[in-house]
Amino acid sequence: MASSSRRSKRQTIGSSTGQNGELTSNRSILLMVGLLVAAFFVFGYLDRINDLAAVRSEIASMQEDVAQAEQRNAELQATLDEVAGAAYVGETARAELGLIQPGDDPFVLLETEASAQTETRQDTDANPPSGVKTAVPIDIFNVAWWRSLFGL
Repeated sequence: MASSSRRSKRQTIGSSTGQNGELTSNRSILLMVGLLVAAFFVFGYLDRINDLAAVRSEIASMQEDVAQAEQRNAELQATLDEVAGAAYVGETARAELGLIQPGDDPFVLLETEASAQTETRQDTDANPPSGVKTAVPIDIFNVAWWRSLFGL
């Protein structure tokens, strides 16, 4: 009997060693799987934090754009208020279009400085030979030319 009890102890020790080795390998596999799952969640969390930081940066950029747009809108509104006034319209009509309002005293400049310089330059040119006609430039902006054209 003593030999049979020794065999059963060896088998028990041998089988528990086999189970213990399997338990150790199962524990290490479970530990590795657990670490991989934890790493997956940590990297997912870090990715979400990175996305959140990017969105916050984009929000700050858009708020700056909105502030600049509001400032530009205020400037344009001030310009619109200035241009829509009757005084501005009257000044522009007088300056650019030459219009007058009732009660204004209109006057027309008959000779400008540029036409006076043209006449003095023509006088200083050499006299052409007799019998040859020279071309005289026509100044369509000259009021005298228009009057002579229509016989006024």
